[in-house]
Amino acid sequence: MLKDLNEHLESIQVLDIDYFYDHLLDLSKERQPKTTEDFRHSENFVDGCQSSLWLWSDNSKGTWQFDINSDAHMVQGLGQIVIDTFSGMTSSEVLETKFNTFVPLARLLTTQRQRGLQSVINHIHKRVK
Repeated sequence: MLKDLNEHLESIQVLDIDYFYDHLLDLSKERQPKTTEDFRHSENFVDGCQSSLWLWSDNSKGTWQFDINSDAHMVQGLGQIVIDTFSGMTSSEVLETKFNTFVPLARLLTTQRQRGLQSVINHIHKRVK
């Protein structure tokens, strides 16, 4: 939820920019999958990312849970921040959370990675609608 995003942002703000990408790599290594399901199917593929990325979602308990899988550790770490933010939200909360929420994080990314971040957010919104 947004609390998770704020915690990630606080961690990132104390890092030198050189260590930001190391932080993303660490997140990808610490990753605890939310599902054991193999969700690398075409309907879960997120277009618009620099690397291959798949998104799993579940709303069976009234709030959304997301998981992400990527071939690239950097993208996996960035995706972890995104799914930590959106997981646990209701549909209306997810749809209210836009790219602007992630601007402090996006400022640290290249233009291409910003587009990928936007693609993941768009994919989540499309899934929730």
